[in-house]
Amino acid sequence: MPSPSSALERRYRERSLWLDGLSEPLKPRAPLPGDVECDVVVVGAGFTGLWAAYYLKQHQPDIRVVVVEREIAGYGPSGRNGGWVSSGISGSAAVYRKRGGWDAVRRAERETERTVDEIGRVVSAEGIDCGFLKAGDLIVATTPPQRDRLLASARAESELGATEEDVRILTPVQSAEYARVAGCMAASYSPHAARVNPAQLVRGLAEACERLGVTIHERTAALEIEPGRVRCQGGTVRAETVLRATESYTTQLPGESLRYLPLYSLMIATEPLPAEVWEQLG
Repeated sequence: MPSPSSALERRYRERSLWLDGLSEPLKPRAPLPGDVECDVVVVGAGFTGLWAAYYLKQHQPDIRVVVVEREIAGYGPSGRNGGWVSSGISGSAAVYRKRGGWDAVRRAERETERTVDEIGRVVSAEGIDCGFLKAGDLIVATTPPQRDRLLASARAESELGATEEDVRILTPVQSAEYARVAGCMAASYSPHAARVNPAQLVRGLAEACERLGVTIHERTAALEIEPGRVRCQGGTVRAETVLRATESYTTQLPGESLRYLPLYSLMIATEPLPAEVWEQLG
């Protein structure tokens, strides 16, 4: 029979092409050994939790930060996504304007653009080998309705203060300079995006947190999250600040089943492309 550790390894790799491509073993860190006290406890070792832990230690090096994770760092969506580091605010800018006004929406939009560069800075500073490359994004329309939506999106960006340096509408000929897409009717290009191997990024970020003194306990499920404490399998973490970074897994906590609405994202992975295909795509 396979050992429990090998069964876990297989389960983690089966969940994600990115995780499966890692050469390092996916051995969980030590679970919570018993009751502990700290200044901040973070529940969830995905991007939300690990970036929070990282900057807490950057701003206050002596703060005691503990992260508890039910599986391993990057097991959830942080290790299973399309590999984009992209700017922009999800949802309707018009709706956000009703709460905070256009200026707040514009500032938020600009902050997401700066964040792309900040991630690249941290990747470089921490030596995280995750294939980060900021080359922008290209959105291609191949039907009239797609073209209309693309142009409407560009107008909305302009209303938020975007210039041609932020987003440019391209003709099919101009679009082909970036990539040749059959049937292209129009395209838009923005420099505010990068590509990344998300599994390598999240795993590298966890190691960077540990170098700063963050303690990460994996295979440690949070059973109850309350002000001042997180009760886990194996013990309770008490802290002045409890930061819940469970994202969609929040729905599995007691009384939180309706906290999120289910959405989905689809991705396609090809076999490795030979040089002649890259040449054809331009």
